Amino acid sequence: MSISSARSDFLSSSSSSKGMPFLQHIRRFRTRGEERRAAVKERENSRLLEELQGHLNALDFVDVVRGRIEGLAREFMEESPGFRLSRRLFDGRYMIEMTAQSSHSDALGRPVRDLSRLAFLLAPEGEGHLLTECHAMVRDHDLPVERIETPSCRSRGEMPVEEFLDEQFLNFARAYYSEGGEPEHGAKR
Repeated sequence: MSISSARSDFLSSSSSSKGMPFLQHIRRFRTRGEERRAAVKERENSRLLEELQGHLNALDFVDVVRGRIEGLAREFMEESPGFRLSRRLFDGRYMIEMTAQSSHSDALGRPVRDLSRLAFLLAPEGEGHLLTECHAMVRDHDLPVERIETPSCRSRGEMPVEEFLDEQFLNFARAYYSEGGEPEHGAKR
């Protein structure tokens, strides 16, 4: 008995009750498996595409928020020319920072340098959200860190982050220009 005839005898003897030869069963199993894998792959691709679109929307929103921060900073710097604006990555987040150093004499006549800064950290979060964090320091005194998490979509012109940014700039200006040069720690937040 040759190998090919033994193979054909095996295939014909191992057919199912429906009369389907073994090789057809294998092909059917393989086809079903390929179809299931293709369906899973399609669902995964759709999920990844939606997630990517959310990240792209968040990055677009970062650009909108960045423009708003820079506009407010320019207006503030018109009134306070000692400040300078910088942009960089910090701790994996996009940072926009406005800083100034001032020099004066203390009560004993010694020279003192103070740092004032207003920094915004922008971090796109999963599911299309943007975390905006504000760190402020007035004359070497840290103000409380403030943060807001907002959806990165702009519906009907509503942007709660705009109110947050306005409030942070106003709080910083209030503390920076308070009487005696010291920040107003009890400033309304």
